[in-house]
Amino acid sequence: MSTVNLKFANFSNYLPIIEVNGEEISYKKNQYGLIETHVESSNKPIEVKITKIFEVNGPLWFLYSMIFFVISIFGIFDNKAPKNFFSMTSTFYINPQDNCDVKFILQKRIKDAKAVEIESSNCEITEKDNQFIFDSNAKKRYKTLKIVKAFVWIALIAFIATFLVLTIEKYM
Repeated sequence: MSTVNLKFANFSNYLPIIEVNGEEISYKKNQYGLIETHVESSNKPIEVKITKIFEVNGPLWFLYSMIFFVISIFGIFDNKAPKNFFSMTSTFYINPQDNCDVKFILQKRIKDAKAVEIESSNCEITEKDNQFIFDSNAKKRYKTLKIVKAFVWIALIAFIATFLVLTIEKYM
């Protein structure tokens, strides 16, 4: 039985989904901002899969976005849309020997560039997929969402203005 210490650097704002042997793992950040987790292995290869997808690529994305738009008081407390639309899928196979440390370092987001660099000790690592992919579908959907939110704001302002005018006329 061997222990593999996995560390993820530069992932603090990216928040990927990390799976080890097909199971999503929970992780926490240490005092230096690195994501850390420990995996026990019985000396067989460990599959580590790091993925990042956008919520607008999910089912019913428009409905969820509009519900959160209204709940966040018409976007005042809503999350900002990302500035770059690079999703990633990286798969690595780690052959552990005794105790080993593996550090995954997220690189700059550039189309078709290597997404993650690896530093390791005592481990043989095989890389299957490791690149950023520009997600044009997510960009189109965020643009559509932005236009719809603008129309909702215009309709809300028109409704409030009409209500105020009718209320003032009533009392005059």
